[in-house]
Amino acid sequence: SWNSKSSIDKDIILDILGYPKGLQEKIDKIKNGVLLLTSSYCKDGNCTEETQIKMYREIIENYGEERIIIKPHPNDFIPYEIYFPKSTILHERFPIELFLLCGGTIKCVAGIDSNALSFLESRYPVERYPELPLKYGIKYDHIAQVLNADQYR
Repeated sequence: SWNSKSSIDKDIILDILGYPKGLQEKIDKIKNGVLLLTSSYCKDGNCTEETQIKMYREIIENYGEERIIIKPHPNDFIPYEIYFPKSTILHERFPIELFLLCGGTIKCVAGIDSNALSFLESRYPVERYPELPLKYGIKYDHIAQVLNADQYR
């Protein structure tokens, strides 16, 4: 198990998987931080960049921009720092599951329908916003599965 590994072994594994050195210290400075996991709606052709930003703005307004730590989906290349300059943006590409292993200190995780939300809810409170895509005219099967409703197909 992870806890039985030496600190050297953990550092080697984290380095191989691209987990940023100093990330935990960076996150610990944010009081009551909220980790926002994005999806790649715009890149996948489901909406415009403007619409995707509007959806995430609604989520961010629930917590305060200064508390938000945005972890973009690997296929999401929107420059969030332009839209949310007070938020912390994690530009590094690494599996978010490593955040759980490293004991990230945050208040909660938020997102629309990221698969990683289910994985992270074993350790953190998770707040989902699966209704936002429908509000902005985005319909696709994954949201219907999350909400278990045909009206989103």
